Amino acid sequence: MTIAATSLILTTVGKYDSRADSLYSQAEALYADEDYFGAIRSIFQGNQIAGTKTPDHLLELYYPMPDDYLDIVIANRPETIQALPIDEQATFVLYFFSLIRRESIYDRTAVSPDGAKGLGQIMPNTAKWIADKMKLNILGLDLNNKETNLRMALFYFGWLVTERFGIKNIEACLAAYNAGHDRVEKILTSLDDPADLMNNLGGNKETHDYVGYVEGYYQHYNSLYRTDVSQKLAAAKLAKRQVPSAEDSRRTKAQEKSIFAWVMDYVWTPAIAAVSATETAKPNDPPVEKYVSAEEMISDLFEPPKAAIEIKSQYNLVIVGYTDNETDAAMIISKLKDSNIKDCYYEYEPQNQRYRVQAGAFHNFEYAEERLNQVSKLYKHAFIIPPQ
Repeated sequence: MTIAATSLILTTVGKYDSRADSLYSQAEALYADEDYFGAIRSIFQGNQIAGTKTPDHLLELYYPMPDDYLDIVIANRPETIQALPIDEQATFVLYFFSLIRRESIYDRTAVSPDGAKGLGQIMPNTAKWIADKMKLNILGLDLNNKETNLRMALFYFGWLVTERFGIKNIEACLAAYNAGHDRVEKILTSLDDPADLMNNLGGNKETHDYVGYVEGYYQHYNSLYRTDVSQKLAAAKLAKRQVPSAEDSRRTKAQEKSIFAWVMDYVWTPAIAAVSATETAKPNDPPVEKYVSAEEMISDLFEPPKAAIEIKSQYNLVIVGYTDNETDAAMIISKLKDSNIKDCYYEYEPQNQRYRVQAGAFHNFEYAEERLNQVSKLYKHAFIIPPQ
């Protein structure tokens, strides 16, 4: 939506004022300059003048998740967080960014009256404790540095989640980040049901309001970013898999023959039949694609099959091809991504002793066919494995 379109809406639903347009334009410029705090402030002021909520096209600026910030978070999430299922890891990451939104409003140089610093508003004593746990030299740390602050805040929030209260009791984790874990643990021990925590924070209005704000921000972050975060977490998990030895990578002639036979019997013939069927019987309405979470894809696709013929999935798999060489697989993925083809990854199949390069998994065949058409412009031998 353009600024002009926003203006038209404001004349009908709000108190249109040209100053709001100027502030929204200013926010876009500030965001482009990586001044996320300034962008948020300008949007807030524009909303106040216009008397409206944040326009949809500015939501990602008002609730930012910059790519370099996300890369830092994914690369440095604690091992205890990495051990969680992908869906819970995504929840953790989304809450972490919601927490940063409340703590500092993405002002990297923010300093509270109590001396808390940076994006995660880390108190001096807490910084010392975190540095000791992370084996960092506290004397050499700059808490205004975004990567340093994000890493330390991430470690502390991860510790609260995995060592103290659990991902299922996220409200306690948030309250502890604000008020201290000892205080929250004391309240919890007096309750019959941990779910009553929010009703027992009345004596600490700041913490009660803090948790409420972060929960509200989480709704936006979850709506805007869950799919992207889940996919990047899945990719990070795949990147950590064990690389097979040269001995394990050798394939016999008999295996080659059985794989070729399987592809001909179970891939090419069903795929050609499915394409023919869709060309003669298109539905009246466009199909609605069901969102497939990264966790579902991992459980269904990435578990190594016992034999080639046992590679099964409930999705239509777009297969770019197979290779014995991981470097080749990585180069193919890089080329696909350079062509803006999303959801590309490769996976080693130990029983088949090869790397499978894949470009997506879809419930609906027409979506898979669209992706196949994209991929085929680069790799003409790409094909679809229908649900087995």
